[in-house]
Amino acid sequence: MGALAEIHDRTARGYRVDLGKTSRKIIVYRDDETVRGFADACPHMGVPLPWNADDYMSPDGKYLRCANHGALFDLDGKCVFGPCKGEALPPIQLEVRGRYVWLLT
Repeated sequence: MGALAEIHDRTARGYRVDLGKTSRKIIVYRDDETVRGFADACPHMGVPLPWNADDYMSPDGKYLRCANHGALFDLDGKCVFGPCKGEALPPIQLEVRGRYVWLLT
């Protein structure tokens, strides 16, 4: 997917991943050398979370945020505030190998 250094610590970045005839947008959240991946689709409406590229984090940096309706997701992807409370972002399997983030299929 990309270099770990492209993602600042305790922030998230979006990637478009080509999967043969389809592609999907993935959120990658970094915490030190650990990454978590989620589908970039709010469970409430299925739309991407940010209005602006890579603007995934709440102002306090504690949550992933959906710009459309203000939903907040904990860093495990569970919606803790907003119209999708109790639902979750679909997880995406990722792994750090060396200095790079890899999508596991």
